[in-house]
Amino acid sequence: MLRIVIDQEFGFKTWLWEFDGNDDQLASVWEDEKPSSCLDPVSKLPGTVTEQEAGKFPSNCQYYAFWHEKDDSNLIPIVKMEEKIVYKITEKEDL
Repeated sequence: MLRIVIDQEFGFKTWLWEFDGNDDQLASVWEDEKPSSCLDPVSKLPGTVTEQEAGKFPSNCQYYAFWHEKDDSNLIPIVKMEEKIVYKITEKEDL
């Protein structure tokens, strides 16, 4: 079970998405289900999606997702170092 914290539209809402699959399956589902608008319901994602207190990120998540528009919604692995959460940014070839 993978746990993903979703930040919808710059802190408007925060969600916990529990996805029953591996990293590759998650990446594939994310690409297929990315929002076309920030108004797309987060609940359309497969698995369990529960709203959290806005701005309060649940612990023990493996990924951070930004839910906004198709061109800027991202799924990013979370790397934990010295009990601080650091977001792992990977370079894209097209930058």
